Amino acid sequence: MALTKLNNQSLAAVTAAGIPIRSGSVLQVKQIVNNTKIIKTSESFVDSGLFSGFTFDNNLQANSKVFATIEATIGEQGSPAWAYPFVLTLYEGSSNIGNDANSAICGSLGALNGNNENDIYGMERVYGSILYSPSSTNPSYKLYVKSVSGTFNRSVGGSININTGGTRITLMEIAG
Repeated sequence: MALTKLNNQSLAAVTAAGIPIRSGSVLQVKQIVNNTKIIKTSESFVDSGLFSGFTFDNNLQANSKVFATIEATIGEQGSPAWAYPFVLTLYEGSSNIGNDANSAICGSLGALNGNNENDIYGMERVYGSILYSPSSTNPSYKLYVKSVSGTFNRSVGGSININTGGTRITLMEIAG
């Protein structure tokens, strides 16, 4: 078998050259980081405002899946309503791809600190992933947040009083 030199060829050129792409292969990766802290109060999913519609650099192939990971530092204000989960999810356009409060990325900082009004300095790092089939070959994503119960302030990107621990989203196109 002859050795083929790729020289920065596009994915289409590589497959046209007869090198098959196996199902489950990572085709492209996009990572976006925001070090800004935001504070939200909502029992419904709302746009965090941290990422304004980011996309992959290239269109997705038909039948590809997207594997998304989210890393974020969350915090809450001191409140007698501690330990209510704070939920992060990704939206593709107007569709919640993280599903609901039970299967999105969830943290519950207050459970760590108790109800002692010191939660304004408490933070936790949350991680989660989503695997789904995109609805188009050029999907656009935003990070949404909500509190499952209680209407007190929650923050992404640090505690209510401290701005630290940025938010990172990594998207991978997976061959179908």
